Amino acid sequence: MPITFRSVDAETGEEIISFIRRGVVVTMVRDAVTKRFIRGVRGIVVEVSVLMKYPPDKAKKSNPLYVDVKTSTFVSGEDLSKITDIEHQLENRALDIINEYFGEYVRDMAYKVGSEHKAGEPENAYPSVGYYVIWHHYKGDETEESGYTYV
Repeated sequence: MPITFRSVDAETGEEIISFIRRGVVVTMVRDAVTKRFIRGVRGIVVEVSVLMKYPPDKAKKSNPLYVDVKTSTFVSGEDLSKITDIEHQLENRALDIINEYFGEYVRDMAYKVGSEHKAGEPENAYPSVGYYVIWHHYKGDETEESGYTYV
């Protein structure tokens, strides 16, 4: 039984594995220590975070900018072989969202912070992407928005 995908659940620390059994892709969650299977899942939720910090010493009138964007989608077991491409698409979509809100200059300063995998049920399935963006210029001035888009 060759494993086609392996990751760690960001919330629980359990392993998420995917393998082919009788020609069908099976995705399971198993205990990281005992290696016992806990439950089967239809796929995983992939989240990618992108961050942009504009330091006060470079900001006009000492007005720094902080932008954080999280994009997420549900990836079925059959699509787990394309997980690297999907994460790259989520990162690009997060950068596009920054560009839509703040322009190209701010987009060029943003960078990927990381990605997470979670066993869960779909809120929105690939290629639909949920996003959450938060930004502020100074403490107490937080603004946030969320929505759905496509890769």
